[in-house]
Amino acid sequence: AYPESWFSYLHLCDAAATKPAPDGLRGEARGGRLYPGEGALALIPLIQAIPTGTPVAIEAPSVKHAELSLKARATLAAKMTRALLAAVAAGADVGTGGASVQGNAKMGTGSP
Repeated sequence: AYPESWFSYLHLCDAAATKPAPDGLRGEARGGRLYPGEGALALIPLIQAIPTGTPVAIEAPSVKHAELSLKARATLAAKMTRALLAAVAAGADVGTGGASVQGNAKMGTGSP
Protein backbone atom coordinates (compact mmCIF):
# COMPACT_ATOMS: atom_id res chain seq x y z
CA ALA A 1 0.00 0.00 0.00
CA TYR A 2 1.07 3.54 -0.64
CA PRO A 3 1.57 5.95 2.28
CA GLU A 4 -1.47 8.16 3.02
CA SER A 5 0.69 11.28 2.66
CA TRP A 6 1.17 10.58 -1.06
CA PHE A 7 -2.50 11.02 -1.99
CA SER A 8 -5.08 13.65 -1.19
CA TYR A 9 -7.32 12.29 -3.98
CA LEU A 10 -7.23 10.02 -7.03
CA HIS A 11 -8.35 10.94 -10.55
CA LEU A 12 -9.33 7.71 -12.27
CA CYS A 13 -9.65 6.77 -15.93
CA ASP A 14 -8.79 3.80 -18.11
CA ALA A 15 -6.90 3.49 -21.39
CA ALA A 16 -6.22 1.17 -24.28
CA ALA A 17 -3.51 -1.46 -23.93
CA THR A 18 -1.26 0.32 -26.40
CA LYS A 19 0.29 3.68 -25.72
CA PRO A 20 -0.45 6.41 -28.27
CA ALA A 21 2.33 7.78 -30.44
CA PRO A 22 3.90 10.99 -29.11
CA ASP A 23 1.81 13.10 -31.50
CA GLY A 24 -1.35 11.36 -30.20
CA LEU A 25 -0.86 12.14 -26.52
CA ARG A 26 -2.78 15.42 -26.65
CA GLY A 27 -5.75 13.75 -28.35
CA GLU A 28 -5.82 10.97 -25.78
CA ALA A 29 -5.65 13.45 -22.91
CA ARG A 30 -8.45 15.62 -24.32
CA GLY A 31 -10.88 12.97 -25.52
CA GLY A 32 -9.36 9.54 -25.79
CA ARG A 33 -9.56 8.33 -22.22
CA LEU A 34 -11.87 5.51 -21.26
CA TYR A 35 -14.17 5.12 -18.27
CA PRO A 36 -12.80 3.03 -15.41
CA GLY A 37 -13.12 -0.67 -16.24
CA GLU A 38 -13.53 -0.02 -19.96
CA GLY A 39 -9.91 -0.37 -20.99
CA ALA A 40 -6.83 -2.43 -20.27
CA LEU A 41 -5.09 -0.66 -17.39
CA ALA A 42 -4.55 -2.69 -14.23
CA LEU A 43 -6.78 -0.46 -12.12
CA ILE A 44 -7.67 -3.07 -9.51
CA PRO A 45 -4.14 -3.36 -8.06
CA LEU A 46 -3.80 0.44 -8.19
CA ILE A 47 -7.01 0.93 -6.22
CA GLN A 48 -6.02 -1.81 -3.78
CA ALA A 49 -2.76 0.05 -3.09
CA ILE A 50 -4.39 3.44 -2.46
CA PRO A 51 -5.04 4.20 1.21
CA THR A 52 -8.61 3.50 2.36
CA GLY A 53 -10.72 6.65 2.42
CA THR A 54 -8.88 8.40 -0.42
CA PRO A 55 -11.45 10.40 -2.43
CA VAL A 56 -11.81 9.10 -6.00
CA ALA A 57 -13.01 11.18 -8.97
CA ILE A 58 -13.49 10.10 -12.56
CA GLU A 59 -11.50 12.17 -15.04
CA ALA A 60 -12.15 10.58 -18.39
CA PRO A 61 -12.90 12.95 -21.26
CA SER A 62 -14.11 10.52 -23.91
CA VAL A 63 -15.24 11.15 -27.47
CA LYS A 64 -16.27 7.49 -27.53
CA HIS A 65 -19.43 8.43 -25.64
CA ALA A 66 -19.93 11.91 -27.12
CA GLU A 67 -23.28 10.94 -28.69
CA LEU A 68 -24.77 10.30 -25.24
CA SER A 69 -26.44 13.01 -23.21
CA LEU A 70 -24.52 14.44 -20.28
CA LYS A 71 -26.77 12.49 -17.88
CA ALA A 72 -26.23 9.23 -19.80
CA ARG A 73 -22.44 9.73 -19.82
CA ALA A 74 -22.42 10.43 -16.08
CA THR A 75 -24.63 7.39 -15.45
CA LEU A 76 -22.41 5.13 -17.54
CA ALA A 77 -19.20 6.41 -15.93
CA ALA A 78 -20.71 5.93 -12.47
CA LYS A 79 -21.93 2.40 -13.26
CA MET A 80 -18.56 1.35 -14.66
CA THR A 81 -16.68 2.85 -11.73
CA ARG A 82 -19.01 1.22 -9.21
CA ALA A 83 -18.52 -2.14 -10.95
CA LEU A 84 -14.75 -1.70 -10.72
CA LEU A 85 -14.92 -0.72 -7.05
CA ALA A 86 -17.22 -3.69 -6.36
CA ALA A 87 -14.63 -5.99 -7.93
CA VAL A 88 -11.99 -4.48 -5.66
CA ALA A 89 -14.26 -4.86 -2.61
CA ALA A 90 -14.96 -8.47 -3.55
CA GLY A 91 -11.24 -9.19 -3.46
CA ALA A 92 -10.59 -9.40 -7.19
CA ASP A 93 -7.27 -10.89 -8.24
CA VAL A 94 -4.57 -8.20 -8.23
CA GLY A 95 -3.50 -9.29 -11.70
CA THR A 96 -6.89 -8.37 -13.14
CA GLY A 97 -7.15 -5.33 -15.35
CA GLY A 98 -10.21 -3.28 -16.21
CA ALA A 99 -11.51 -5.68 -18.85
CA SER A 100 -12.87 -8.07 -16.24
CA VAL A 101 -15.44 -5.57 -15.01
CA GLN A 102 -16.43 -4.09 -18.36
CA GLY A 103 -19.41 -6.39 -18.82
CA ASN A 104 -20.82 -5.55 -15.38
CA ALA A 105 -21.99 -2.07 -16.37
CA LYS A 106 -23.89 -1.72 -19.61
CA MET A 107 -24.67 1.63 -21.19
CA GLY A 108 -27.97 3.03 -20.04
CA THR A 109 -29.83 6.08 -18.90
CA GLY A 110 -31.13 4.79 -15.57
CA SER A 111 -29.97 5.95 -12.18
CA PRO A 112 -26.26 5.57 -11.42
